[in-house]
Amino acid sequence: MDRFDESLREAQLAIQLNPNLSHAYEELAIVYSTMADLKQAREVARKAFELDPLSYRPRFVLGWAEMMSGRQDEALAVFNDLLELNPKNPRAYVNLCDFYMIRGDFATAQKMLDEGAKLSPEDPAVILDKALLYAYTGKREEAERVLQEILKNGSESVRLNGSLFVNCALGNLDEAFKPLMRMTETHSWPYLINVSPVFRQLRADERYAEFLRKVGLPHELGKGQGFR
Repeated sequence: MDRFDESLREAQLAIQLNPNLSHAYEELAIVYSTMADLKQAREVARKAFELDPLSYRPRFVLGWAEMMSGRQDEALAVFNDLLELNPKNPRAYVNLCDFYMIRGDFATAQKMLDEGAKLSPEDPAVILDKALLYAYTGKREEAERVLQEILKNGSESVRLNGSLFVNCALGNLDEAFKPLMRMTETHSWPYLINVSPVFRQLRADERYAEFLRKVGLPHELGKGQGFR
């Protein structure tokens, strides 16, 4: 099982030893997000950002804590600032693509993805969002074709992540649960899985309780429906 209580204690201890350690607050925010405590996640993510405002990761964690809390304007401001500071990083465009996909603004999401693809067309996150946009806009064959490309990647983490996300987007829950259960062994599942609307159908399935049991999270988290 994943050791969430221990992770919390270690991050809190690190903060006691060094209250200015941005990384400890960042890790704390990730654990709180995983446990669906978004109020706490926002608070400590904001602290991580304040301590290290120029780094990519604290802004990333803060942006998604805001977004998953339903604070879309605040999240967009964070992601736009992230892009302004990192205009050559394709992941900065991917964040905005994901943001707009969740909002259902697929035209703007496509524009963000196109900009990211110009910088790095082979980036796994860019390719994944390409498949997701196809899936969310009803282009199943195209989405499945891109998924097959992802499944040829040499990294198991990339393959599992791609299979989980794309099959969720396509509504193929039987296929989505296969990589999810493998992720309980590799400890590589998405930390926002218990709060993101992307995984709403997954959480509503009775099989999700088994995932929660395997990673050591309370069964009640499976009842969460995200902010939408």
